[in-house]
Formats: sequence, structure tokens, C-alpha cells
Amino acid sequence: MKISLLVPCYNEEKSLEQCIRSCLNQTRKFDQMIFVDDASNDQTPHILAKYYRQIKAVRTPHNTGNKSSAQEFGLAYITGDIFVTGGYPFL
Repeated sequence: MKISLLVPCYNEEKSLEQCIRSCLNQTRKFDQMIFVDDASNDQTPHILAKYYRQIKAVRTPHNTGNKSSAQEFGLAYITGDIFVTGGYPFL
């Protein structure tokens, strides 16, 4: 069974790397990890880009203003049989 992870984020430069590393270090590895950047205006996009080999980062065209809209945007990229979602604080 393929498990996907969906994490929306907005201006999370202070905690994003810790979150990504935690996701990568889970005992049961995720088959797919999608991070949805909700049009951040800090270093969030640059941090996500550092992990391009391990995660898929997608960006909303403009800030949606809430977590649920960012999650809904990210659903189009999910390929797993089941998915889990998280936000901050996460893992």
C-alpha cells in the first residue's frame, strides 16, 4: 500500500527543515511527500528546494489564506492509496 504525506506550509522558515527531516526519518517511510508552499514570502521556497530529491514541493499561485485551501490544492498531486496530512506543529 502506497502512503502519501501532504504538508501545507506558509512562511515556515524557522521550523521547516526540522519538519522535513522528521518526515524523512519516520520508521515507516512515506512513499510520497508533498509540501504545498502557500506562496510564502520568506525562505520557505529555498528550503524546500534543498530537498528536491526527497520531496515534491508545489506552490500555490497566490496565498490562499488558510490551511484547508492549501491542502485542497495539494490533493491533485497525491498518488498514494492513502494519505496523511499535517501542519505545524507536525511530527
